[in-house]
Amino acid sequence: MTKVTCYLVGCSLALAFFLTGNTAQGQEINFCSISLPSAILQAHASFSAIYEFDVAENGSPANIKPLEKKFTNATEVEACIQKWSLPQSASKHLVAVFEWQHGIGWVKLAVSGPDIKLSIHFSGDRCPYCEKAPGNLKSSVTR
Repeated sequence: MTKVTCYLVGCSLALAFFLTGNTAQGQEINFCSISLPSAILQAHASFSAIYEFDVAENGSPANIKPLEKKFTNATEVEACIQKWSLPQSASKHLVAVFEWQHGIGWVKLAVSGPDIKLSIHFSGDRCPYCEKAPGNLKSSVTR
């Protein structure tokens, strides 16, 4: 099993990493700035958005589904995950967990399966579509 923990600056990022061996192909996970309804940004809400997906032979995510319907737009998250490339994953079924912390924004993305545990911790501007007010996040996006 490979475990990777990354600390990164910025909300929009691309992470390329290698899991094992000299013939390893690059894995790529792009974190998209997933939007949220303004009511959630103003509420005292911390939560995780959990999605499961299969990995095709070429490393492309497929059959992406939310494990529970919460605050994220499933279509938007699915479009984000579809951009990932995981050709070295021996696991054919993975789970992605996006963590939102009240007053801060997106703080972590974790991707896991039987042979991989990847955690990406975000710093910097985690909510570029939010206006920061003392003790509060306010959406600058209208829905």
